[in-house]
Amino acid sequence: MLRSFPSSIVARPHARTILPNGKHGLGSCRGSVVISPWIDDGGLLHAVSYRSRAVTALLAAALIGWLTPADAKRLALIIGNDNYQGAMPLQNARSDARAVAQSLERDGFTVTLKEDLTLKAMKDALRTFKEQISGGDEAVFYFSGHGVQFEGTNYLIPTDLVPESEAQVVDDSVPLQRVLDDLRDQKTRFALAIVDACRDNPFKGTGRAIGSRGLAPVTAATGQMVMYSAGAGQEALDRLGPHDSNPHGVFTRVLIEELNKPGVPADQMLKDVRNEVVRLARGVNHEQVPALYDQSIGDFYFLQGPAAGPSQPQNASSAASATEFFALLAAATSAQERQQVEQNLWERLRRSLPKAVLFGFLDAKEGAPRPVWGFEAGATSSDGRIATVRATLGELKSGRPSYDEARTTDYRVDCDRREFVVVRQSDHGSVYYPDEAARKSGAYVPTPGSGQESLEQALCDVPLRITPLWGLDGVEWTDVGPGWKEALKITWSDPKRPNERYVLTRHDLPEPSFYGAAVTYGWTGVNCAGHESRNTGYYEATAQGEILKVTGRSPAWEEFSPTSVSANVYVLLCEPK
Repeated sequence: MLRSFPSSIVARPHARTILPNGKHGLGSCRGSVVISPWIDDGGLLHAVSYRSRAVTALLAAALIGWLTPADAKRLALIIGNDNYQGAMPLQNARSDARAVAQSLERDGFTVTLKEDLTLKAMKDALRTFKEQISGGDEAVFYFSGHGVQFEGTNYLIPTDLVPESEAQVVDDSVPLQRVLDDLRDQKTRFALAIVDACRDNPFKGTGRAIGSRGLAPVTAATGQMVMYSAGAGQEALDRLGPHDSNPHGVFTRVLIEELNKPGVPADQMLKDVRNEVVRLARGVNHEQVPALYDQSIGDFYFLQGPAAGPSQPQNASSAASATEFFALLAAATSAQERQQVEQNLWERLRRSLPKAVLFGFLDAKEGAPRPVWGFEAGATSSDGRIATVRATLGELKSGRPSYDEARTTDYRVDCDRREFVVVRQSDHGSVYYPDEAARKSGAYVPTPGSGQESLEQALCDVPLRITPLWGLDGVEWTDVGPGWKEALKITWSDPKRPNERYVLTRHDLPEPSFYGAAVTYGWTGVNCAGHESRNTGYYEATAQGEILKVTGRSPAWEEFSPTSVSANVYVLLCEPK
């Protein structure tokens, strides 16, 4: 059971909210490139901040040429502007910025995330970012918001600009070239600027015909890459249609997927981003070709590691059904291939989930609405080792979860240590980022049986994190007992423990739960060497297939009776056919 937390959390510049355990807590068109997380422990609201990397002090400018990548800092400044005063407000800029920040943090960058910046705040953030960079460092700048160009010069628009003339925009905006010059002046080893700025004129709806549509081409300095989310005269898509529920723009949703693929050089990664954006946009009869300007030298990797081998088609594109994916998994001949297929299965599961998935209940006074926690699939990432996730507070209304998007907590989860760290917390506009000391002292392992343990298992544990909810329509089920069915072509086992075998299981509940669940999809495990079984975690859905909740379970292995459902599963999975 999740524990309760304070009913209101207000972050002040020099204050910390104390939680019950004594710990601190608290859309529109865009399109070009420079490069947040959230969650909860057993009902405690925590806050997420970005991990600091230990950095070796650089000797002197004369030694810059001797520096290796191991000596370099990885720094990123991320800006997302939604709430414009003198231009059309945006819907996705901040959420896109947070998602990019999460991806870069997983790649080892120390990230500074800024939102809804005025001109002064933008200049201050850029000045501080420049001061943090030393020769030989690796730097990423990402801007999501409005941009405009005059006579070949691009300007990034702050939220407080209310333009009356082109001259005012020139004076009261930030030239993109200033950012590129700062990166050049600091002699970075590698620098990437991603500008996800509105491809249409942001002032056309204000009665002012100021500036030209789109952003102008740019000349990158040696060692730099610049990317726009759309080409000249094109508009970047936020949605692929009225039924597209992805919380990120088309460009950003592709970018954050590619940033965390190991062993892919940056230039190839950005080309892959461009190709996938073009494919998705053309699928809805729209032309969007991200523009890439590349003057980088040598290979730069956001995430080191072996790249996908030839035996594994890119993105497992040869597999269309759940059965085909699990056949690929069974045929994998190396740990790398298994990891690639399992990661593809996770990404398909994540994209198939609703905006919020219930994972725990909070205690409530008698007669009061029952609080609940849900996690936002669109703001969640996991590679099975490290996960970032946002939890949203809500309550049951008429038996169904209803979430308050203004009350959220971002977490970083260490899957190996099963440890949660709060990195960001927000409560109706008040935001709290714990510093490094607070994050270290506030790290915790969820209470067994708590909602947060269920969340941790959903993000980290196989086979729960590869449950093919997206492919249930094509699954063949075999009856094994009243209300119980097994998908015998969808199985998983750990190569290190081949006698332990798991099969996708469907259980039709005798009657719906009090929040509307009528069926569960999880995994039944049998130990072929010991006549033992265990039922792992599962997802709960309505009779119509809407996913409502995830429940994690790690029960011990137990002997089963000869007449049980598990005995039937044992025969089907373990005995020779």
